Amino acid sequence: MTFTDTMIASISKSLAFVKIDADEKTELAGRYGISGYPTMVITKPNGMEVDRLVGYYPPMDFIPAMFDLMTNRNTLDYMLAKAAEHRDSLQLLYDIGESYSYRAELKEAEYYYNLIMEKDSNNAEGMADDAWLALASLKRRDDKKEEAVEMYLQTAEKFPDSDAIDDAYMSAAGVYRRDGDVKKAVKMYEEFIKKFPESELIDDARVLIPYTYHKNDQEDKALKLYKEYLEEYPDSDNSDWVQRQIESIEGEEEK
Repeated sequence: MTFTDTMIASISKSLAFVKIDADEKTELAGRYGISGYPTMVITKPNGMEVDRLVGYYPPMDFIPAMFDLMTNRNTLDYMLAKAAEHRDSLQLLYDIGESYSYRAELKEAEYYYNLIMEKDSNNAEGMADDAWLALASLKRRDDKKEEAVEMYLQTAEKFPDSDAIDDAYMSAAGVYRRDGDVKKAVKMYEEFIKKFPESELIDDARVLIPYTYHKNDQEDKALKLYKEYLEEYPDSDNSDWVQRQIESIEGEEEK
């Protein structure tokens, strides 16, 4: 791999970086339980995992995170040892559950999320609702999609004061979208727009309706809705992205 940032180039002298296409190396992705992209797995020379970084990191955040893992700080083992001394740290328990989730060790992740649910049963610390949504996500990843949707939709009743109710509803719609159930996904996005008119996610819901059609081979309907969106919301944060989708569809039609 080639690094343009000099600080990252410096750290690369003590590590051998290898970029792997997980879509091609599916066996390797399965071996390390890759749950999302991008994922950087730091291993020993024998292939044993030290820990991993998931998601995009700017250079100034990436370097400290790398050094932490290389010195066994903030690794899963580090957090497990720390949790033995600080059993009531809900954030620490959540971080452990998340770390297991990233490794696709769903049972272990589930244990820690449930532990948070027990310790913060009335959501006084604002962690139980996060754990609940994480448990719903585990159901989705375990192909228990209807159970996941049910949990997402129960969030409002279970945690009426949660600030993640709109996020939970969007996640439920996302389950159907990823599963290719266009009718249910679009219906839920339309319901979201009516239920949560003040949500910060409402513009995403508007865009995800044509996107759902687009990704399920209904380009004509998607194109029409994309163009209507641009006419109504020309200055939105999503307008540039929508324009690219329009160009992509029209480009395919010209071939």
